[in-house]
Amino acid sequence: MVHTGNDFALSYRDRLVAEARSGPVLAQSNPLSMALADFAGNLRGAVVDALGGLGVVFPFPLVAYRGWVGGIVSVDGSHASRLLNPTSSAYYLSVVFLQLTAYTLAAGAGVNAGLSFWRGRPEYAGRKWLGLPTEALRDLGRIFCSGYSYFSAGFSLGVPEPMAMTAEQALDLWLTVPRLPISKRERRVLEAAENFTLPFTSTVRPTGEFTLPVTAWGEAGRRLVLLMHGWGGHRGQLTGFVAPLMKAGFRVVAFDAPAHGDAPGKQASGFQMAAAMRIVLEKAGQPYAIVAHSIGTMVVTVALQHWLEVEKLVFSGPTRRLEDTLEPYLKMNGLPLEMAAEFRRLTEQSWGSDVWQRTSLDLVLPKFNTPALIFHDRDDETTPYISGVGVARAWPSARLVTTHGLGHRGALKDPEVIRQVVEFIKL
Repeated sequence: MVHTGNDFALSYRDRLVAEARSGPVLAQSNPLSMALADFAGNLRGAVVDALGGLGVVFPFPLVAYRGWVGGIVSVDGSHASRLLNPTSSAYYLSVVFLQLTAYTLAAGAGVNAGLSFWRGRPEYAGRKWLGLPTEALRDLGRIFCSGYSYFSAGFSLGVPEPMAMTAEQALDLWLTVPRLPISKRERRVLEAAENFTLPFTSTVRPTGEFTLPVTAWGEAGRRLVLLMHGWGGHRGQLTGFVAPLMKAGFRVVAFDAPAHGDAPGKQASGFQMAAAMRIVLEKAGQPYAIVAHSIGTMVVTVALQHWLEVEKLVFSGPTRRLEDTLEPYLKMNGLPLEMAAEFRRLTEQSWGSDVWQRTSLDLVLPKFNTPALIFHDRDDETTPYISGVGVARAWPSARLVTTHGLGHRGALKDPEVIRQVVEFIKL
């Protein structure tokens, strides 16, 4: 379901990940304690499966649910498939196999004991305890204990080990885009519009020659709304806004930044994406409003400081400061926090000593009186809700709208959010 872009499955996956990130496992201070906390939590789940097996039928929906969960986490935080890369594919399949095997063994042991209680079995004709054959309980214990090895192996794999790489290699990895595929529905919306490409020469890291896919809807001469995707996203992600904005009398333009969507390349940066946006707007015309998502809000912020003029802004899931992402990035990749100083130096070497100030929305945006609407979801698993709150509090001309249960990308397709955005822009 997640590989076809099913909204329910993707939203449920995002909510589960958000809950896991705020749970007791990742709150531990070292890999061993993380492994033990993860082991204990999942062991409790296995006990529930085993006890449910005493009712014979109860484990089956539980096992089906766990299998479904195992399937929906086959995409990462950018909703890109983990199966596309041999390394991530092997890691994902190994962990899922080991953990589901342990749960299935526990449930099977419970079902075996339950059948012996309800129907009686000749091989369990001996002594009983609380109506359960003693030998059946011994089998339950044997089977359950055999699952420990699967739990231990699976949970050990789930604990990130420190990666052997330099700060420069870590920066290269940071710039590598987890490209999210364009769904069939999004592709149909794009193909029904005006499509063209623009050449783009990037003079900021990553440098090089690129081609920017651009899509436009509506009549030329109308007030223009630019849709700016986020990190790993693409121009199809915000197509839910297209028809309502066109109906309200606007022309809509969206593009794929380098290494995103249909654009070639493997790496990108916010500064490069801002330069690419300038090329698109030089062709499309002056924007009346911009709807930006996630890191796209930082791209717009960078552009505002140099050349961009716009009447209204809509931000969804904004990242308060680029600096806020540094420590989580190192932890997520098992990199030592001691690398942060060298990482910061290399970042400043690439984009200037003021890179952190220029990418701090709560410091930059208060200088602009542009009317703005900020949407942020309480269950955003990618950009913490407090990030949007921080931007809104610092920016006098902005208003925060809090959503619930939409995750990081759900607002881009939510009818109520889209309605509010269109009403705000057309006023």
